[in-house]
Amino acid sequence: MYGKHFGLVELPFSVTPDPRFSYTNSLYREAFATLRYGIEARKGFIVITGEAGTGKTTLLRRLMRTVEATVHTAFVFNTHLNFTELLRLVLSDLGVAHSANDRLTLMARLNDYLIEQLHKDHIVSVLVDEAQDLSDAMLEELRLLSIWKPTGPS
Repeated sequence: MYGKHFGLVELPFSVTPDPRFSYTNSLYREAFATLRYGIEARKGFIVITGEAGTGKTTLLRRLMRTVEATVHTAFVFNTHLNFTELLRLVLSDLGVAHSANDRLTLMARLNDYLIEQLHKDHIVSVLVDEAQDLSDAMLEELRLLSIWKPTGPS
């Protein structure tokens, strides 16, 4: 209704934030630059905090749309998963074929992918939205993934 009234080609408001319709102020630009720098410099965990509705999800979606082709992202939006489900989600988001359901095989597949990307000097980043809802056990699992060192052949 308001779209026609204001002559809008696309409706700017939806349930899922669209980074094309985001307003950027100096704080938002600083958060975006910090996030981008942290990923490109391979700094490990980066935390962006803010009140609900301040644009954290939009920031992540914007980042995924603008990173170079050498940065591969997996977006975790559902934090109520077990670790095996999270691995399957990450592998799927990264475009890695997998048919296994067991944790060890999924970890091996992720390890192979990480080694492959390392040899290309590419970056792999897992973006977790609503991370405050992760269990302590899941946070520990992610911490262990973040200290990954290649174990495959050189």
